[in-house]
Amino acid sequence: MNAHQLQATAFLTALGRALSVLTLYGEDHPTRTEVEDEVFARLMDFKYLEQIPTITFLDAEVVVNRRPIRELRGWGWGPRLSEVGIQRMEFPSAPNRQDLRLFLEEATHRLTRNRGARAGDGSRQEELLAGVIGASIRFGRVGIGGSRSDEEPVARVVTATLDFSLDEEFGAVSWLQEEVKGGRGLHLAEAEAVVRSLAIAARSHQHVLATLFRPAGGSPGPGMGSHLDPAAQGFATSHAMNVSVLSMALAEFMGMNSGAVRAVGIAGLLHDLGTTRVPPGILTKPGSLTPSERELVERHPADGARLIIRNEERLDLAAVVAYEHHVRYDGSGYPRFRFPRPLHPVSHLVHVCATFDTLLSDRPWRGRWPEDRALEHLLAGAGSEFHPDFARDLVRMIRLERRL
Repeated sequence: MNAHQLQATAFLTALGRALSVLTLYGEDHPTRTEVEDEVFARLMDFKYLEQIPTITFLDAEVVVNRRPIRELRGWGWGPRLSEVGIQRMEFPSAPNRQDLRLFLEEATHRLTRNRGARAGDGSRQEELLAGVIGASIRFGRVGIGGSRSDEEPVARVVTATLDFSLDEEFGAVSWLQEEVKGGRGLHLAEAEAVVRSLAIAARSHQHVLATLFRPAGGSPGPGMGSHLDPAAQGFATSHAMNVSVLSMALAEFMGMNSGAVRAVGIAGLLHDLGTTRVPPGILTKPGSLTPSERELVERHPADGARLIIRNEERLDLAAVVAYEHHVRYDGSGYPRFRFPRPLHPVSHLVHVCATFDTLLSDRPWRGRWPEDRALEHLLAGAGSEFHPDFARDLVRMIRLERRL
């Protein structure tokens, strides 16, 4: 480990000891000052080496800025903090003892399930709920990057008859996936450009389904360029683009602002990036998978999250979605969490959209489903496989478009 990783490990180890004391014995325990001193000293060392250090907990992984710390994999406090809404910590300015004490109190309060407002907190209680303590500590769930309502809106196409070809974007996504597969990194600028083009193309059609590629045996949507053969280009590329389009359409339908919609589009585009680590023969196998093959497939969410976070620190939302998109609303699916916790809302959204697109696609083991059958499947799984709000809103959005 380098010096930065060593200091991060020392800080989190001290933090874990402090949380153990405070959650087991309470804030009046005689060792409280001692453990707080240790956490503060380690935090000062950590902050000294990094301008704005950021720590993210992705189930068993502890990610410092964009580097997973191998020695802290399986650190027990990460999943527990995530479960109570402390999935990310930032230290934007020099820490002070009072802010650290307030953070430890709030973390202990959440971990011990005593979530009620405490007497005398006043405006401080509101700040804690917002995930800000003083000027030196920020914490909370991984958010939707760039979701300010004052951001420049995505360009709108005013004509519904524009033949907007995405041939270049299809090639760009295929190239992005090949670059990741070859270990040459994730190119964020190209991914963002693709998402912007997808948003424009989707708005150029009255129906979002007209914008989608039809993999393996189907034909592209009328806006996609008729000479492309999605089956030859690969399901992975068409699926990534389709999920991005559907996710942005649903996010906008549910009232998200333009910045949030773009962040959702990036998460949708990259959600299956981990499949670049799975041998193609397994992904296209028409028969049942062997146990070892299934194990490889079920590793792809964790692989995707690691690929994203190692390459681009601004994509923490996309990393979380990549990790969680095969977990069902009822907690089944994969990966299985060591400690049950709520999924990020965007993970639920992308899961619904990804399932819908897969059902509409020809796969080696089955033919594509009719649209009505796929919609009924979403409704039948609302509340078990799918978050009911996202499943029902996607169905409502598609059915409303039919009537336009």
